[in-house]
Amino acid sequence: MSIHYLPGQRKPLPHEAALCGSMAGGFAGAISTPLDVVKTRVMLEAKSAHPNPNDPAASGSALSIPYRMRQIAQQEGVKTLFRGIVPRTTWISLGGAIFLGAYETVMKIIRKEEGAEE
Repeated sequence: MSIHYLPGQRKPLPHEAALCGSMAGGFAGAISTPLDVVKTRVMLEAKSAHPNPNDPAASGSALSIPYRMRQIAQQEGVKTLFRGIVPRTTWISLGGAIFLGAYETVMKIIRKEEGAEE
């Protein structure tokens, strides 16, 4: 952001960093929602007393993720893979804004203190 959009390649202000953190977090949260849906189902199946032994995905291998995504999409529809996208995106956007905004606020304070000592 500093290199391409801010004059003189200055450091972003806390509110600018918060906006970037919010946008980045929201985007990441939205596109990773299908993985979260699959992860949640795997965790719930692991808690189940009777997992389906005929399910090739029951082995827990990493290859089961694409299989499970296809299975959910075919049996319940692609829309199911994006269930919960709005609250997930909202929550992660808020977290990104708080974390990156707070980080830049602290860095701004540290930079001022370092400048005062010299």
